[in-house]
Amino acid sequence: MSYNNNYLITCILIFITTVFLLNNNIPIAFSIEDDTELHYICLPNNKPFTSSYNESRALVVIDVNYQQHTIIYYKRFEDPAYGLALCRGDVTPDDCKKCVNNAAITLIDTNHCPGSRSAVIWRDYCLFKYSDVNFFGKLDTANNFSMFGSSELITS
Repeated sequence: MSYNNNYLITCILIFITTVFLLNNNIPIAFSIEDDTELHYICLPNNKPFTSSYNESRALVVIDVNYQQHTIIYYKRFEDPAYGLALCRGDVTPDDCKKCVNNAAITLIDTNHCPGSRSAVIWRDYCLFKYSDVNFFGKLDTANNFSMFGSSELITS
C-alpha cells in the first residue's frame, strides 16, 4: 500500500512541476527598467535639519551605492544617520545597486521628502530607508503598506 502512495505522490509532483515549468505566465527574466516606485513614507522631524545630518545622510547613500553594504551608519558627525538597503533575492547585484540608487535619489533629490530626517521607500526590486534614529534591532511596525495583486484576472 505504501508503494502505491509513494508512486501516486511522485506522479502528482511530476505533473505539478511540468505544469509550473510550462506555464507562460511565470516571469523568467526582468530588467531594472521594470523597477517602479511602490510607496514611500516621510516621517515627521523631531529636530531641525542640520548640515551635519545632511553630510551623514549623504555618506549613507554613497556607502550603500559604492561599498555595497546593506546596513550602514555614520557616527563621526555630531548628527548621525543610519541607513538600510534591501534587495529581492532574485535581483542581480548591479540591478540592486541601480534600484537603491534610484530609491535614494527619489527620496533625497526630489520633492518626495524635502528636509525629512527619516524616510523609507519601497520599489519593485528594493527597499531603502534612512533615519536619524538608530532603528537596528528594533521592530518597525509604523513603516508599512499593503499591496494587492495587479495582474489581470482571466475568466472563461
